[in-house]
Amino acid sequence: MRTVPSLLGHPGLVVGVVCGVAGAALQGEEAGVLWFFVGCFAGKSLQSIYWTVTGTHPS
Repeated sequence: MRTVPSLLGHPGLVVGVVCGVAGAALQGEEAGVLWFFVGCFAGKSLQSIYWTVTGTHPS
């Protein structure tokens, strides 16, 4: 199982899970799956923006 610091290195997964749980709680299971994918893409976009602004990218 991953630890918290290693999960923070994957914001797409973290944001996806948060959005998925919220979507499932508020709108049902199918919406939760949809919001999981939306959250994953949003998290990856935020990560890319952060890398661009700071000039860091772990290769």
